[in-house]
Amino acid sequence: PRGSHLSHNSSPALICSVLADVCDAMLFAYDNADKLLHRDLSFGNVVHYNEQGLLIDWHVAAKQQASSGNAGVITGTLMFTSPYLGESHSHTLLDDLISLFFVLLFIVSGERLPWKRHLMSPNDVYNSKIALLTDNTSFKNALEECDERMKTVLRTVRLRLELIPESLTS
Repeated sequence: PRGSHLSHNSSPALICSVLADVCDAMLFAYDNADKLLHRDLSFGNVVHYNEQGLLIDWHVAAKQQASSGNAGVITGTLMFTSPYLGESHSHTLLDDLISLFFVLLFIVSGERLPWKRHLMSPNDVYNSKIALLTDNTSFKNALEECDERMKTVLRTVRLRLELIPESLTS
């Protein structure tokens, strides 16, 4: 595909712009294609070309299920998947947004996710992801891995995740 991947050396402005474009693409698909979800948001599927963010590789995209018919089915790149997919609910927009947050963390931390450092059991990966999303100490520890100029970006995105209307997550 045409385009380049972001890196921790990318400017904060470019990272924010590209991820905002990707988020817009996700929301456009959700709002205009009967709740279409990407379901494989990962570092490899976010590129930029001429400073425009592109979300590529939609081959596992599907419409959000009204019921929990696909509960427990996990699609996507496991390093970036929402930890809630292992629970008893179908893939939602919130799961894609959480994956995008993990992509951001991967970029700004210099490709060092807390669950990537060493071999971890699936349960430990799950617990690490949940802690990062819900526990301020875990989040602060992750921030320590980031370049100083990226910390504000990461804090802002995490706060926005907390403000997502519940109507988009069910």
